[in-house]
Amino acid sequence: MFWCDFTAREINDDMRVGSGLDREACDFLDRSRTPLQPQAKSTSQVLDAAALKSAQEHNEQTGGQTLVVLHDGKTLLESYAHGGAAGRMQMLASGSKSFLGVLAMAAVQDGMIRLDDRACEAIAEWADDPVRSAITYRQLLTLTSGITPGEVGVAARTPAWKDLITKPMTGRPGAS
Repeated sequence: MFWCDFTAREINDDMRVGSGLDREACDFLDRSRTPLQPQAKSTSQVLDAAALKSAQEHNEQTGGQTLVVLHDGKTLLESYAHGGAAGRMQMLASGSKSFLGVLAMAAVQDGMIRLDDRACEAIAEWADDPVRSAITYRQLLTLTSGITPGEVGVAARTPAWKDLITKPMTGRPGAS
């Protein structure tokens, strides 16, 4: 879970849609938490027990299965409900976009990748494919790789790696 250094009031409607945050989630964050402040020195300055309890209750009331809150490498809250469990994999589907971009930018900042590098450097199975070998990290992150998107509403199983890297193309990389 990532808490941001801004409040939901600072997120405009376009960003809510793009980030996967709906209006109810943004409003809840505004009402129920103490926002992270960059100068925060201790866990108690970030989230108090009442805010954590409120987040846990909201998670359970809205059908959430797993809620983990971390700060400075310490687990502040770990809660499971509705069939969630520490060892149970969760199908995140589009939820993964909320943090995948952050991870990709960290990799860019650390010099591990450049957005316009070809993804076949990491996905060896694409290296000899004339179309897939041209796909960049930027195109994967912006959903313009030309790879067939996932099926809407189908999150019953985690696809196998082979299925993901061999999905049919719907267009040229960068064009769709």
